Amino acid sequence: MKKIILLCLFISSITCFGTKIGTNSIGFGLGMLEYGLEETENGVKSDYDLDGFAFSIGGNLSIISLENSNYGLDASFSLVQGLELGPIQGVEADITSLTLGLRPHTKLGNTIIFADLGIGYSEIEAYNSTGTISADDTAFAAGFGAELGLGKLYVQPSLRWIFIGSDTYSSGFDLGEQIQLSIPVSYPISEKIDITFAFSHTFAEDYSYVDGTDTYTIDPYVQFFAIGLDYKY
Repeated sequence: MKKIILLCLFISSITCFGTKIGTNSIGFGLGMLEYGLEETENGVKSDYDLDGFAFSIGGNLSIISLENSNYGLDASFSLVQGLELGPIQGVEADITSLTLGLRPHTKLGNTIIFADLGIGYSEIEAYNSTGTISADDTAFAAGFGAELGLGKLYVQPSLRWIFIGSDTYSSGFDLGEQIQLSIPVSYPISEKIDITFAFSHTFAEDYSYVDGTDTYTIDPYVQFFAIGLDYKY
């Protein structure tokens, strides 16, 4: 189960939520969370994925509005939980990921340009018929993006560079080793309620670690998508 813990902590800590910039809102989503890897164990390659149902809740707070300034600032949070993901080799996992973020932004024509700064915390509990193990970790992220208005549809493509706080089982991490592409979308169905869609895919470089006499090389990724509702207050 040790490599399942390592996989999920290495690329799980930053999540996205489909909230429109400059709003005060809270919402939820239902979807799927997937962790995948190509593992080379002592020269032998295998492919694994750990996926299943996930739900998310999130919110956005407009601290400085563009209506009163040339620059704005939002604070946001996102909580994603995946339940009974898997199995991989008889192992299932419950994963919780919490992200807190700041988005300074400004308007360029009809487009809002923003920076993306975040800190994330992940906790995983992996279990099989013989027992349970758990672990947690933190991550930091910095990136940029834009909010585009296409009629009533709003799209927020962004890129983040992610740094994981722990290197217990591996070495050589740097800020450029993980890149996350996020594409949140929102569409209003009333004055107060938006339909939201959130998608993210994290690309990570392969890395190696040694467990006893065995040497592992892992090429991992994670993706998340959810459809939900956002209430503006």
